[in-house]
Amino acid sequence: MGRLWTPNAAAWYLDIESDATVAGSAAGSVDIDPAVVMAGIGYRFQAALDTKRPGTW
Repeated sequence: MGRLWTPNAAAWYLDIESDATVAGSAAGSVDIDPAVVMAGIGYRFQAALDTKRPGTW
């Protein structure tokens, strides 16, 4: 994609389990298992690639 554009992607699966109580009495179990997917694209501004300035990319 070149020096200025960067792709990014990630995926997570979360396994969340808990026992539910109501007024101190067991009310069952709760299972929440979401899948999260993320995709993105970033742009690095030209000033960051300026080689005349020390300490920049």
